[in-house]
Amino acid sequence: MRDQFIGDMMGINFDSYHDRRTGFEFNLTAYGQKVDLVLTNPMEFDASWNPVWKGKEGFEDSAWVAEWEIR
Repeated sequence: MRDQFIGDMMGINFDSYHDRRTGFEFNLTAYGQKVDLVLTNPMEFDASWNPVWKGKEGFEDSAWVAEWEIR
């Protein structure tokens, strides 16, 4: 399942145009769901954008961790 905002999530956002209006966001949930978005303007996003990237989650004693590979 992809692009479902369910449960705990970690993410990273790139403002690659440095315009503070457009961003590319990559998120992982604690159970490995991928969420990727193109952000436009302060509060608008497009979840239909589906780039190719890898992500992996893992569990430790009292926390979970996430790792991204974005090329």
